[in-house]
Amino acid sequence: LPAAQVVDNKIDITVSVKTTAKTFKMTKIGLDVNPLLLKVPVAPKIDSTAVIQDPAVIDPNNPNATVPSTTDPNAATPTTPAAPKQPASDPKSTVSGFLNNVSAQNLKAAYNSASNPSWGSYESFSNPTSGFGSVKNVSVKNITTNASNATSASVSATYDVTDKSGKTTSLRATFGLKNVNGDWKISSYKINP
Repeated sequence: LPAAQVVDNKIDITVSVKTTAKTFKMTKIGLDVNPLLLKVPVAPKIDSTAVIQDPAVIDPNNPNATVPSTTDPNAATPTTPAAPKQPASDPKSTVSGFLNNVSAQNLKAAYNSASNPSWGSYESFSNPTSGFGSVKNVSVKNITTNASNATSASVSATYDVTDKSGKTTSLRATFGLKNVNGDWKISSYKINP
């Protein structure tokens, strides 16, 4: 289990089963992960006293002979991968913008601020009966960042949602965010009890 996919000691898991007629998809959001069981890559041990020898240049008649080292001036030097681009904004502002866009019925902008596979297509996200299309108004009470690093963040929000029938529900939700090319994108959403 790669540690990069774990945010706030929680992970989202999606299982898809494809049949001949249909694809069934189930997502469990915010499953607890024991951080002590995560795979941490072990750095290779390097013996600074050992002489590194290319096996291709060992003389089979005299395996202990030293081979003069050759340096190719045209050889490419290994480069370290670039660090992820630092997000320009606070993850809270992405969640705030998302909730404001849902409240203003600007569902396309809300959908574009996310990269959440469990929300599916824009059509299912904006569905007037089962998606965010049923929301008439969102009144945000509080937004706080729980955890944040260069690649991921966790933000909690407390808000009231009024649906199109006029029913208001108070919600506490946790948003998981990931850094996508320097922009925070909502990657998970969990309503807390």
